[in-house]
Amino acid sequence: MRKLTLTTLTLCAFAAPALLGQTPTPPAHTPPSPAMFVAREVQHLTTLLDLNSTEAGIATKAFTDAATANGAFDAELRSDHKQLQADIESGSPNIGNDATAIGALEGKILANNAAAEQAFWASLSMEQQTKYKQLGHGGFGHGPGGPGGPGGPGSFGGRL
Repeated sequence: MRKLTLTTLTLCAFAAPALLGQTPTPPAHTPPSPAMFVAREVQHLTTLLDLNSTEAGIATKAFTDAATANGAFDAELRSDHKQLQADIESGSPNIGNDATAIGALEGKILANNAAAEQAFWASLSMEQQTKYKQLGHGGFGHGPGGPGGPGGPGSFGGRL
């Protein structure tokens, strides 16, 4: 009898929110920080390319430096995108200037990423470089397991 009572109470506890039309609130999603993203990517590259501690250290420093530099552009890039959208909706002739401003920021981000990629690439042996190319990595944060282009995960807008 005791077991039946306990089972009934447990079922009621789980059924109550559904019966009352309330669903539990899922926990808020927090995107990974740039440091977490870099650590995850370096671990991924270490596994794929059998990086030694020196190579992993170079990758971590290069990619962290790029993430830090690119983080400075986040607010301005978001603001410029909002301004572009507002100008589109209002019929403003300023969309060319908006696009130029966004392009300049994207160019800075690309340059930072390329510098990080170059430092990492230079640390690899020829065998590792060949394997890296075969795996389809064309740049940090792209290719297998990377976030892709604009709007991807991460507090830096999907770009590192």
